[in-house]
Amino acid sequence: ASVTDMFASPKHPYSQMLIESVPSLKERKPLKITEGITHDPRNPPPGCIFQLRCPFVMEKCRLVAPAMRETNPCQIVACHLYPDEPERSAVHAADAAGNP
Repeated sequence: ASVTDMFASPKHPYSQMLIESVPSLKERKPLKITEGITHDPRNPPPGCIFQLRCPFVMEKCRLVAPAMRETNPCQIVACHLYPDEPERSAVHAADAAGNP
């Protein structure tokens, strides 16, 4: 993704959480703390490597590593939240409405 797309519409939950954790110079707000645990990089879990910290984890995430998918012509993501079909899912609709 371009830098603009990455900040305007992050797709992967890790990217969303990373951007949400950036402190603001304009607003005073508590820093967002990421829950969950990190995996041992020498022994990653099967499936998605972000599954232990992802707020959207599904059973599929624990079993199958997500393939890279194009979410728009300039952005790709490896996440089961985005279907293989070009149809818009509920996640896409929420994203279009400005909800992460």
